[in-house]
Amino acid sequence: MFGWLKAIVSIGLKIYGYVTKSDKPGLADALPFAVGQMLPAVQKAIEYQGLDTKEKFDAWLATVDAGTGSDEGALDLIVKLPPDKEEEFFDHLVEAARIYGYHLIGVVGYRQ
Repeated sequence: MFGWLKAIVSIGLKIYGYVTKSDKPGLADALPFAVGQMLPAVQKAIEYQGLDTKEKFDAWLATVDAGTGSDEGALDLIVKLPPDKEEEFFDHLVEAARIYGYHLIGVVGYRQ
């Protein structure tokens, strides 16, 4: 499930490298692009994986969260950032995804 994040970062690196004509773009260069792709990825996950309830969406987010930061088996996506800070960084992204996803699926209090 957390493969979407890895895919987004990989695509971000490739696109950034193409645009800047750099053979080896750094993650810090592509991370803004990757973060910008997070909300469309949430929307696609909801649409294509049938995450139409709060419980289903929360389970998906828990899987995403487990694959990032300092959790065992997590991807080290931000090299040289201490694991606890990477955990904090991705916790905030997951929370942003939660708010946006709740809005999309119509959880009470997240849509006017």
